[in-house]
Amino acid sequence: MPDPIAIAVAVVLAMLVSGAIAGIAGQFGRVASDLGRIVAVGAGFYLGCGWLGIVPRWSIREDMDRLLVLVMPAALIVEIVGALPGASRWLVRACRLVVAGFGAPALLRGSVYLSTSWTPTFAVLVFVAIGAVEAIEWSLVTQRGTDLSLSIAMAIIIGAASLSNALSGYLGAGEAGMVLSASVLGGSVARSRSIGVAIVGLASLLTIGHFFGELRADHAAILAAAPMLAFTPGLSRLPVAVRGALRIALVAAVAAGVVADAGRRFVEAGGFAVAAGAEGP
Repeated sequence: MPDPIAIAVAVVLAMLVSGAIAGIAGQFGRVASDLGRIVAVGAGFYLGCGWLGIVPRWSIREDMDRLLVLVMPAALIVEIVGALPGASRWLVRACRLVVAGFGAPALLRGSVYLSTSWTPTFAVLVFVAIGAVEAIEWSLVTQRGTDLSLSIAMAIIIGAASLSNALSGYLGAGEAGMVLSASVLGGSVARSRSIGVAIVGLASLLTIGHFFGELRADHAAILAAAPMLAFTPGLSRLPVAVRGALRIALVAAVAAGVVADAGRRFVEAGGFAVAAGAEGP
């Protein structure tokens, strides 16, 4: 059974720490502000996970270990480098493609999918599909810029992925996702370059939830594509406030539908009796 008090404390801690770092960094110019908001999301995420006891085991044999030690640090480093003055755009874009393509293979390494279940060709197709969606969304964010509404939308999607993971039998991924959602929300004090980290985190949580838990493929696919709604054609021509409100409303409606369906299936399956966590295949 999850400890709701511990989860609530971790979520509040992640949000406060992320918000404080982002707010302070925002007082020292654009470069410091961008760097600070990236660091803010990372700090909130890791502190919240630590509070819940979600810490890497240094053999890094499990999916959550690789998320904490390999995937999230890689995303943070790439975004920090991208925020530095004079950073090569092409180098940063290439690094983002590498991170997007490397996430799923790193998380699934050693699993039955790669050892016995999948052919090499099928594995490549799965990894390309996951990486392509992640890379496209990351590119959209960096090319078109980010604002408060996008940060809130990403926090909602990650929150929905977290709840869906928890309701589908993987409480650890659900708890980590709630902390990440709070960190993204806390770090959205203003225009934020940390959305790339949020996109990588979302893709990782959905990959873990589907392949190591019982997250349905359709739920994972819908949530993976949900950030695209933020760039629906026509929104860019609307006033900022209207665009932001519609962006959040569209994402929230999709997220709510997925969580509602996951909740219905959770109840039908017997509730927490079957959601004691997942040991990955």
